[in-house]
Amino acid sequence: MIKPLFFLNFLILITLLLTIFISSCSKKEQKLLKDDKFAEVVTDLMIIENLSIQESERIKMAQQVFKKHQVDSSVFNETRRRHAENERYWIKIYTKIREGIQAKMDSIRSAQNLPEAAPSKPE
Repeated sequence: MIKPLFFLNFLILITLLLTIFISSCSKKEQKLLKDDKFAEVVTDLMIIENLSIQESERIKMAQQVFKKHQVDSSVFNETRRRHAENERYWIKIYTKIREGIQAKMDSIRSAQNLPEAAPSKPE
């Protein structure tokens, strides 16, 4: 009688351990932002960072950026942390940022019938 009970307890223990292991792995695999969305959020945060306003106002505006883009700040920070040392990734992101800003500037120029600016050379 002891052996079947031991076997049943052993199976329950293994099942519990596997469930805990699988659930902990899925928590570590946090969702990251797609490149385009990440570049949009970084662009807006860079603009805020360069405003001459108090830090408390910057924080409020940053929260509005996350809300506007429907992005959780923890997911944004995890994306940034994961790619912190990846130079190629950041080159790609800053290229997207530059292209996005250029498109916005071109749109403003055409709406105001202003001449196009000379293309800037990447540094």
